[in-house]
Amino acid sequence: MNATWHIVDPGDGKIGPGCASAMNKALTKRAEELGVKFYLETPVKGLLTEEGKVTSLVAESEAAKYTVHAKAVVVATGGYGSNAEMLKDRLGFNLDKDFFTFNVPGINGEGLKMMWDAGAQKYGDTVEMIYILPHNLEYMVADGVLRQPNLMINQKGDRFMDEGMLGNTTFSGNAMFLQPGHYAYVIMDRAISQKYQENGPDIMDIVHPAAGFKMLDPVIKKAEENGYEAIITADSVGELAEKLDIPAAKLQKTIDDYNSYCDHGKDGEFFKNPDYLHKLTGEGGYLVGKFYSGAYGTVGGVKIDENCQVLDDEDLVIPGLYSAGSDANTIYADSYNFTLPGNTMGFAVNSGRIAGLEAAKFIKK
Repeated sequence: MNATWHIVDPGDGKIGPGCASAMNKALTKRAEELGVKFYLETPVKGLLTEEGKVTSLVAESEAAKYTVHAKAVVVATGGYGSNAEMLKDRLGFNLDKDFFTFNVPGINGEGLKMMWDAGAQKYGDTVEMIYILPHNLEYMVADGVLRQPNLMINQKGDRFMDEGMLGNTTFSGNAMFLQPGHYAYVIMDRAISQKYQENGPDIMDIVHPAAGFKMLDPVIKKAEENGYEAIITADSVGELAEKLDIPAAKLQKTIDDYNSYCDHGKDGEFFKNPDYLHKLTGEGGYLVGKFYSGAYGTVGGVKIDENCQVLDDEDLVIPGLYSAGSDANTIYADSYNFTLPGNTMGFAVNSGRIAGLEAAKFIKK
């Protein structure tokens, strides 16, 4: 199965983590051509209001403090996906314990806080629920290799869903969140990995290329050297059971039941696509990924109208205040819509465009 992901083409064919930097560089270059001045390492500390209108902002660098008077302010700071305290208080997640995000530096919710302080309605914040190996960007190769639709179990040693849905990170991430510890083990062996190298994986996308199967061993070695617990290897079911802290008899039965489905070409529990039924023989040793529920980051937090104007608790416009991107993205209920990958970025790009146009109109009034 080939998943279609809508992401930025960096122009050099190297599509993957960080590829959106090409878009940011192009936008920055164009902005500078138009005379925009960027104040780096100068975080905004708050918005100032007069008679319910946003009239200025306060920012501060190591060298200076600024009070910037403006008829319109657009806040687009990316949510609070790296703020452990906010994730716990607002959504109940335990960052870097049993819930993992991409932890983008600086995404700590300051923009939302300053809008709330200015009277914005607290509204609709949630996460783009997915599943990942902890500290994903350091182990991206293993993440792609081990998330294939093989036997997946929870801490009790039980299967709990059709592993063929691992291609939909939202469905699978939500299912993992319901399991003990909010994680699951995805198990293959070296023989299955070799088949993927020769014939291609069952689930493939441009973010997790098939070439990763030839790059796995150095990542496993790095994991062992770092004491990283989410990549597990074992030479036997007994050793694997010990490492997973699952009774050996239970794990063996689960594997035997699963292998019987593989032998008959029919999944009697979850009716997985027979093409994904690969028997676990243990040949060459077992390879396991411990995947946790997680998120790219948060979405939402304030309510906006069709012109990206921020609304207060009475659904009235706060004059001069606009928001775009993840701070304002409330197009989901409780889950990212992975049936159309790229929709969060699409919202960010277009809400930013709309907010800019509408703020310009407001200034000219």
